[in-house]
This record gives sequence, structure tokens and C-alpha cells, in this order.
Amino acid sequence: MVADARTLSDIITELLSHPLQEFRTVGQQIKEEAETALPTLLAHARANAFLTEQHLGLRDVAATFGAVERVRGEGRPGTRLLAYDEHLDARLLASILFEQSDLPYATLLDGCKAKTVGERKALFERILDNRGSRDPLPMSLEGADPFDFELSIDFGAYRDIGRHRKGFQQQQLLTTAHGYLTPPLLRQAGLADGFATVLDRVASLQPVVASAHPHAAGYITPFAFLQRVRISFDPRQCAYFIELRSGPEGHFAYRQCAIDLFHAIREVSPLFASLIRVAEGEAFLGRMRSEQTADERRIERMERAGDL
Repeated sequence: MVADARTLSDIITELLSHPLQEFRTVGQQIKEEAETALPTLLAHARANAFLTEQHLGLRDVAATFGAVERVRGEGRPGTRLLAYDEHLDARLLASILFEQSDLPYATLLDGCKAKTVGERKALFERILDNRGSRDPLPMSLEGADPFDFELSIDFGAYRDIGRHRKGFQQQQLLTTAHGYLTPPLLRQAGLADGFATVLDRVASLQPVVASAHPHAAGYITPFAFLQRVRISFDPRQCAYFIELRSGPEGHFAYRQCAIDLFHAIREVSPLFASLIRVAEGEAFLGRMRSEQTADERRIERMERAGDL
């Protein structure tokens, strides 16, 4: 982890204020190690009573909205678009042009709004014409309101999605309340019934622990159970996430999530969606095929390095 002193102080305070001992232990260890280099800059990195109360008190406030009906057995993954920029295409185009223009941004935006969809599409194609297979989209595509999504996804898949830190993310507690996801390969192998028997039993016992220890109960919740999360990505990060996570070598659940995000974006911003290189379609054992060709790619890289 790379962070400046102020950010590190905030992280340590957040960790030391968490209800789980594991978080507090990690926060204390980070503080002790960092203080060897930053003894004065971390003076205010300590447990914060307000943050601690947020973890404990807000759950009581949320409880006033009523209990959530529990799903028995398998749950339903899903993706819901909560908010987006209604002038996304024009705003992104104005953002791209801004640095190379002498005009105010508002003037550029008005000019882009006045153009037809076809004209804006032609401009995007001209700007991105030479984009290679590994070239990221321009930084200026961060210059618009973010897409805000709510996901219902199994926790195993979210562990990869959660690595995309360039954005805003929120997680509800990991429970068994939303049901679980059965991997397709387990069905094809005839193991779905045994899988369901184990997870149904966990679903009946986990709430017993959660009633007394709502945060710690996440430790005994299998990764197959669904968790409701919220992510807010700027347009460029959305495109990066979709292009990376829709690849055939990806986990089947987060791959489907990336494709669902793309479909939601295409519904409201078809022109922007056309700039995203999504990998749709079936991808059976894509990870295994990727690993099988890894040695060949490694040898090719070594040969190129030797030639250089």
C-alpha cells in the first residue's frame, strides 16, 4: 500500500475505530511500523469515538426501517443502475477537447450538446481511431458524473470487484439473508444438491451467530452467499472495469456482473457504450485456457527480450 501521511492517518483511524478486533490489530500494527518513519505526523491517528458510534449506532437506526425478508436457498444476482449523467456523451467530448482549446468548458459543452448523435460519434471515432488493444481510454473521460450501481453479487466475486479502488464503494454486512449462487460447473458435475444441503444448513445457523455478533458472523459465511453492494465509477473506470472483468478468463460471477454493467450503460448511453470493448458470449473454462497458454507467452517474451 502506498499512501501519503495524511491518508495513512485516516486509514489507521478508520481501522482502530472498527468493531472487529482484526481491523483494530492491523491498524495498530500499521501505526507502529509507520511511526518509525513518521513519528510526529501520525500523532492524531487513534480510535475515534464518532466513527465507532457510526458502526454501532447506525445499525439501530437502520433497524427502524424494518426487517428484510430472508431468501431461502438460491438467491438472484442482479445489477441496478441508480444514477448516471444524462448529458454524458456531450460532457465527455467537451472534456476531451478542453485541454487543447482556448474556449471555456461551458462553451464547449453547449457546442457538443448542439451536435447530433452522429456528429458526436464521428468525433469520438476520430479521437480514438489509433487506440491500441492495450491502450487505456484518455484520462479526460473521467470528466463527467459517475455511474452509480447497486449490485447483488456473491461475496467471492466481490472480493475481486472490491479491488477496483478508483471509485466509491459501499458494502452491506455479509449475511445469508440474500441466498447463494451455485456455480454452473457444480450443476454440470451433478454436485448441486450436496452443495445446497451444506449452504442451506449454514443459512439456518449463521443468523444465530449474527444475532449476537453481526460483524464477526461474516467470518462463517461462505463466499457463495450474495451480498448487496453499491459502486460508483466514473465513465473511464466503468470502461476499464468492463473491459478487464468481462474477459473469458474471469470468474463467472464477476464476468456476468461486468456484462450486466455494460448492458445498463448501453441502455442510457449507447454512444459511450460503443467505445467499450466488452467480451460477451459464453466462456467455458476461460481461466484454464489462459493458464495453458501462459508458458507459450512467457517463452515469447523471453525470446523478444533476448533479441533486444
